[in-house]
Amino acid sequence: MPGNFTTTFIALSDEQVEELRVAVKKGRLFDVQGWTAAGKPLFKKYSRKKQALKLAVESGFHSMVEILARVWPDQETLNEAMRWAAHKRRKDLVWLLLDAGAEMKAVGLDDIAGCCDKKLLIHFLDRWDALEDDYALMWTVLARIRPLIGVIRDYASRIPNYQIQFAGALNSFIEEESLKWVALTLWMGADPRQPGPTPLMNFPEDPEDRMSPLEYSFLKSSPGALKLMKPSPELDDLDGVLAE
Repeated sequence: MPGNFTTTFIALSDEQVEELRVAVKKGRLFDVQGWTAAGKPLFKKYSRKKQALKLAVESGFHSMVEILARVWPDQETLNEAMRWAAHKRRKDLVWLLLDAGAEMKAVGLDDIAGCCDKKLLIHFLDRWDALEDDYALMWTVLARIRPLIGVIRDYASRIPNYQIQFAGALNSFIEEESLKWVALTLWMGADPRQPGPTPLMNFPEDPEDRMSPLEYSFLKSSPGALKLMKPSPELDDLDGVLAE
């Protein structure tokens, strides 16, 4: 795990790790293996040059990433490598870097969803407390990853503020006139009467300024969205909404 190694893995200058960077760029796996086995420096703090681990992730060379990640001594750059792996939608490298000690909070849940892997998304949703974004589910829904909506539907209710996040996603889809995703978000379990953030608000928002998707549909004059949310005279104060 990061932080458990001696300072022999930390370079004092870029020159001390330049040979390693070149070996990674050229895909010389055995040279990199020999480098790590000898305990030579792996990275230089505050360097303007890309770290060897990020170069390995950029190359997509799984074995190269594995060799470096299992002895990588710096948490921040290990986390950065995982963010980059998720951005590149390399789920295999995300798993590898997680196993090497990268922190889940370092990557956005929407980027994890972008990897389009149900097992990986479930891994993160099951460990919601390890994330640091209270609106991670909303951003994930807004990422529009169609194959994952069943996972979101099954797991969302485990998240304390999931209905507020669903409402925020619905309001954004109403703003964009994306009726397909209004329908899909409702199918995932969104409550159209739950107040949530709107695209008109800045985060962190005042809860008193939240608006339900039903109200927001009236505000945006979206009859298609209203039809999908099925307003009811018994459940909804339609006169009050129309008067606002």
